[in-house]
Amino acid sequence: MLTSFKAVKNNHGTGILLLSDVFGFEDSLSRDFAYPFACRIFKKPGLIGFCFGGGIVIEVLARDQGAYFGVGVSFYGTRNYPSLASNVKAPVLFISGDNDPLCPVSLLKNVEKRI
Repeated sequence: MLTSFKAVKNNHGTGILLLSDVFGFEDSLSRDFAYPFACRIFKKPGLIGFCFGGGIVIEVLARDQGAYFGVGVSFYGTRNYPSLASNVKAPVLFISGDNDPLCPVSLLKNVEKRI
């Protein structure tokens, strides 16, 4: 069975579509939500990453500086560099755990202060 995460849209015209696997596009709900992206109904896409990808979210948003991406979500992201955070212009949701040595909450608090 193929499943996909429920797509969301905020009031700023930013949409996020997260596919649970490479074949998630075969789910009709995913296709229905992906269509507005193709038609440019949403102003900006969101960026989501897990583990290594969660750290890349910060790097990409820092380089982007609000030009293309409207929001970011980092799930247990590694490689979160506080020095890059001051360049991030989009809102970011960090999801981590107190006992994760690769993504300590103390580091994320430092990143949060700089965004």
